Amino acid sequence: MRNLVFLIKFFLYWLGIFTLIKLSFLLYPHSQSGELSFEEVVGVLFHGSILDGSVTAYFTAIIALMVLIQQFVLISLSTFFYKFHRVLLFIVLFIAAIDMRLYEYWGFRLDNTPFLYLKTPEIAFGSLTFMDFFVPIIISITLFGALIKLTDKWLKWPETDGTQPFLHAALLIIIMGIIFIPARGGLGIAPVNLGSVYHSEKTYLNHAAINVIWNFGFSISQYGKIDQPISEDEKKWASGFSEQLLQNNLIEKGAWLKDKSDVLLIIVESLSDNFIDLKHENREVTPFLNQLKKESIYFSQVYSSGDRTDKGLVSILSGYPSQSKTSIINYPKKVESLPSLFKTFKSNGYFTSFLYGGNIDFAGMRAYIQSGSPNQITSEDYFPSETLGAKWGVHDHVALDTLARQISSINSPFFSTVLTLSSHEPFDVPGKTYFEGTTLRTKFINAVSYTDHALETLITKLKKSPKWDHLLVIIVADHGHRLPGNLSVEDLERFHIPMYWLGGALQVPPMNVDKVISQSDLPAMLLSQFNWEHSDYTFSKNSISSKINNYAFYNFKGGIGWITDSTSFIYDTNINQILFEKGTTKKEYPMAFKQLIEMDFNDR
Repeated sequence: MRNLVFLIKFFLYWLGIFTLIKLSFLLYPHSQSGELSFEEVVGVLFHGSILDGSVTAYFTAIIALMVLIQQFVLISLSTFFYKFHRVLLFIVLFIAAIDMRLYEYWGFRLDNTPFLYLKTPEIAFGSLTFMDFFVPIIISITLFGALIKLTDKWLKWPETDGTQPFLHAALLIIIMGIIFIPARGGLGIAPVNLGSVYHSEKTYLNHAAINVIWNFGFSISQYGKIDQPISEDEKKWASGFSEQLLQNNLIEKGAWLKDKSDVLLIIVESLSDNFIDLKHENREVTPFLNQLKKESIYFSQVYSSGDRTDKGLVSILSGYPSQSKTSIINYPKKVESLPSLFKTFKSNGYFTSFLYGGNIDFAGMRAYIQSGSPNQITSEDYFPSETLGAKWGVHDHVALDTLARQISSINSPFFSTVLTLSSHEPFDVPGKTYFEGTTLRTKFINAVSYTDHALETLITKLKKSPKWDHLLVIIVADHGHRLPGNLSVEDLERFHIPMYWLGGALQVPPMNVDKVISQSDLPAMLLSQFNWEHSDYTFSKNSISSKINNYAFYNFKGGIGWITDSTSFIYDTNINQILFEKGTTKKEYPMAFKQLIEMDFNDR
């Protein structure tokens, strides 16, 4: 009986711990925390209890096994239990505290994402500040100290007297069988999953209901796995939509560019379209980019494919959409099979180059860039140490100044790409402070203003260069950001990014193109202007053409987004539920497109 009482008390103890963690998450000063009603808090606790019970059941099963072993070895395991339990408690509290702090940055609960960057941990954590580490440590140590005292009073290890070991063992095995029920989430056919706790139209409430230990453990178990196999019936169904969706075989002689134009592609870190025309403290945040709308071909409805740089690079340079569970950049063999603008331009006699002021080994970037075989790669090692920032690498004005010098010294025709970095957290920028303030939003605004000024300096230099008359400059973001508008992880505005085409190579006047365009359409759009074949860019379409059905697709953690010129659609794949819909979307299109991406990914 004392074994049963102990295990029940252990189970209730950990249910209480996970309830405390949820309340701490809701009380933490996230931007959405202050808007919650009492009913919503209760809903989070109630609906989240199924994952809490699952993790608690697994913990209890481990302890029940220890009690069972003690019945036969006749050696007290109390000392081992208390040490094990202290380690377990601290690990859980620390993971929960880290998750609590990082949610404001990421917009999703802690999962296996950090493991994608194990090769360069110093860079992966470069966006975090001292407080991002200090606060979780203090929170976890404080809670640990308080809860250990409760553990010693509440959980008394059941010693054994050695009598009737087989009877006790049989009872413990029955108990462990019963524990299996909450561990799998009940007696139904389907086991517990992430969608089991989703209960609200508000994404924040669904996220708050997730047990972070369950989420972290499950995502680690899936780490390195490719998306689920697709049945032949599913492949046949998705393939039936390929003609309507994959429109990459349309090549029209472009009328926008001069023959043999040089191309400079500028990929700007985290530049959401929301920054364009934004005012802060009654001043424009991006005065240069605002003005550039009048001097360029401005694409006002461009959407990024994903939410990270590694996904944005592949989307822009290879026309390949992002994946929901992983990133193709982490699979060198698959990367080698992708088309690349570097390859295409180089095969047409162009000099090709890539410049990035940071560590090119981050997130598999080196393998991906080198798979395109550019003639020249410039990264952090090239620059003097005194030009480096505190975290990510060379400040944008230094990188862009180096780019201008490189362009002046290379022969035409050339295709050059640069990736900026100063507008990445922690928004470390030098010199003049454009906007005062210590909030994350103000720091981000200040960093974007700095990059805007660095871009203006670069374009001013290029306009004075003899290369300008035959130069096309494309400015586009790698992805958007939740700031400055504090957008949720699935919000389509989070994926809305600007794109500009400008330069002396253009033979058409400035204009605003308001068609919906995917970031991954850039290769087909650009190559069509050169009248070059681009059928190997499977998912890229020439959206400039009037013959194309325009749409944009994006992936986020747990769902997909779909935008056309007249509709928009956001779908949560965890709960198979529409989160947002404007207009009437043919839902088969986004679902089939997602399937086509996964089929192609698995086949590479």
